[in-house]
Amino acid sequence: MLDAKFNLAQMCNKFPLIVFYQGNYRETPSHSILNIVEKNISANMKKPAVRSILYLMIEALQNIERYSAHTHSSDDYSLVYSDNNFFHIYTQNVIENVKIEGLKKRLDSVIDKSKEELDEIYSKTLSGDERTEKGAGLGLIDLARKTRNRFFYEFNTKDETYSTYSICFAIPLNKEDYDSQPNFQESKEIIKKLNQNFKNNLSTLFYGGDFSNNFVRALLDLITNVKKENIINHSTKIHHVLIELTQNIRRHAYKTDNHVSGQLCIEWQKQNLGISTYNIIEHDKIEVLTKKIDALNACDFKGLEDMSKKSLTDFSEESGVGLIDVSLFAFPNKIQYLLKNNLDIGTELLLKINLSHD
Repeated sequence: MLDAKFNLAQMCNKFPLIVFYQGNYRETPSHSILNIVEKNISANMKKPAVRSILYLMIEALQNIERYSAHTHSSDDYSLVYSDNNFFHIYTQNVIENVKIEGLKKRLDSVIDKSKEELDEIYSKTLSGDERTEKGAGLGLIDLARKTRNRFFYEFNTKDETYSTYSICFAIPLNKEDYDSQPNFQESKEIIKKLNQNFKNNLSTLFYGGDFSNNFVRALLDLITNVKKENIINHSTKIHHVLIELTQNIRRHAYKTDNHVSGQLCIEWQKQNLGISTYNIIEHDKIEVLTKKIDALNACDFKGLEDMSKKSLTDFSEESGVGLIDVSLFAFPNKIQYLLKNNLDIGTELLLKINLSHD
């Protein structure tokens, strides 16, 4: 299980930003997803580009809310990521088969159209009286205009009543890429790998990017809003564990120009909630950290409590009480970890814990 997550982490580590949310969009965390993305891109991109990306994200996430049949929530998801040349947005939702024909006609009416043709369609739709079931279709037309028709869509039948509807589009980030085409095959490969890892979850959040305080605040906001019926989301347990694990990345991860990057995955499952992190740690730090984890895993609950009390007054310990508290919250589950020493700059580290629903 850890190997599969490690392969996913390695595949996505090259992207400066990736956010994947799979779950029930009836209580959509769209504003939190937008907040996470905005915190990552606003410092490095010009405001017009940020506005364009957020606008298209809103259209894409609202697309799930509008069309999803809300019956197979694990099939509803959104993926956004940057590969430094393009910003990619990929969404999928369950749709009733009877609605496919009308939606397909609207999609085909804009795909492969020139900029001039799209501008004309947009103007006519804006001034016309005709309305579709879900509005005038201005969002879809504008999507085609702003992406210069860099998008594709798919329908895949689930059964006699439902299908999945996927749409993916990309926005060039650099002037030199305006005439280039994005690698949509890579997007499909990422989705395939994500589905292989998370298809059995009730919900999933997978994130790779900067671990600033702004990100942590946006993350806790998302946790509070997603799946409100899940009591564990509102407990101090998950909030505390997430803060400790993200601080662990900031404390130990390899830094590039004072920038700390890593990955975080939260999996809502029937029996528990799983949290895993991935980052690169400098070689000379790995032994101390793994010894700490091994010692924690060897303790019973009383032993963990004693270690926690001792650490509160022992300021010589670098890692403080952080991982000790994580072990206490997760007990009797242990901290799982996997190491791979294949980089010159450091060791790849994957941590995983499970929190019980009690």
